[in-house]
Amino acid sequence: MARLVDHAQRQAEGTPPKISDILGQEVEIQSVEFLSGKFGEYALFEIIDDNGEIQRIQTTGMLVIDALKHAEAEEAFPVQVTFKRNDRTYTME
Repeated sequence: MARLVDHAQRQAEGTPPKISDILGQEVEIQSVEFLSGKFGEYALFEIIDDNGEIQRIQTTGMLVIDALKHAEAEEAFPVQVTFKRNDRTYTME
């Protein structure tokens, strides 16, 4: 049975992990949702990490959001990715 917490846009105990928490890991993105926050649009996406655990990651990175929107439009999920950081920009491999 589905759990309500899987449908929550936010939770009281803090914010979801960020891309910086999974840098260098090969992950599989299962799904994504785009939300509006206090500082603009952000993406909340569900991954399976290299330990096989499911996590929900958030990002405001525009390059990542653009790629996620394109993947969603193409119905490409699930997709594999490794996130890297180049100064202040996240890159994808």
